[in-house]
Amino acid sequence: MKDVKKIRDWNAWIRRGVLLAMVGAAVMLACGKTQPVASDPPEVTPEPVYADERTARERAFETDAQALERLTQSEDEAVRQQAARQLEILVKEHQAELAIEEALQQSGMETAFVIAMNGSVTVALFSEQAAEKNSAMILALCMAHADVGAENVRIMSASP
Repeated sequence: MKDVKKIRDWNAWIRRGVLLAMVGAAVMLACGKTQPVASDPPEVTPEPVYADERTARERAFETDAQALERLTQSEDEAVRQQAARQLEILVKEHQAELAIEEALQQSGMETAFVIAMNGSVTVALFSEQAAEKNSAMILALCMAHADVGAENVRIMSASP
């Protein structure tokens, strides 16, 4: 019986380690910026339209992830398991947001802002024509990256 408990404890530590690695990777993706080579001319990148919203989202993600990480250290097994599940969901949703935004940027829609939460995805675009013209592509990206059904994807036009 003690061996089974040791194996379960070991598996729990492995899951925590993998989860921490996932959180670390998400943070690196979200915050990672490459430094230009000295010989490269400096690039002037326009400030993304939704920079404030993205910054707020990243702060909220960090705060939530830290709170859940603290709960994974709880003495109560049920609390630890629930916190680990919630942290895993949080990281998955955050990775989906970043992947969809990156895919949209690569396709020329740099003004997209994505929120993935509770099994649904909302994509906000500045251009109404972009939303109408690219809705099928946006829908396909959301379904692929966030693993949600079409009925759980919202595409909306927003004003700055």
